[in-house]
Amino acid sequence: RSITGTWTNNTITNNTGHGIQLNALTTNLIVGTVGNGNLISMNMLDGVEINGVGSATFTDNMISNNGTGGFDFNPTTTNSLTLNNNIFRSNTGVGVALAGNGPNSVTVVMNMNTIELNTGDGLEINGSGTTGGLSLVSNNDIFTRNLGRGVDILNQPSSDSVLFFNNATVTAN
Repeated sequence: RSITGTWTNNTITNNTGHGIQLNALTTNLIVGTVGNGNLISMNMLDGVEINGVGSATFTDNMISNNGTGGFDFNPTTTNSLTLNNNIFRSNTGVGVALAGNGPNSVTVVMNMNTIELNTGDGLEINGSGTTGGLSLVSNNDIFTRNLGRGVDILNQPSSDSVLFFNNATVTAN
């Protein structure tokens, strides 16, 4: 069984846990579409936490003011994540955390996102424990005014990470 579908124009706020937590298989899950994103804000833990396997695309969402971070992608096996034109703003902790902790590859594509004013790093990449590696393509993303680093790449003891940053703005972190 898997989770699939399209989630648009939802308000996901003031929850005592994560705004969205996905621990199951996702198959082409669409969270937000162009002009029809979701507000994911003021949740006690992460705005979004993904621990399961599969594929998901997040587009035009506002993910802000969450208690432990904006977006935590921590899959356990082969995964594909696409982030398009989202705003990750004023979260306590990291704006976007990408980890590859499973035995297979993890692929992330980020296009035209704004990651700003978070109390931790804007983007944290951690492939530790992964033997399959983490691949990231970042196009036209903005990392600005975060209290930590704009982009933090942690040590990769057991795998390779392939990272492409194209036309990124990393400033005032």
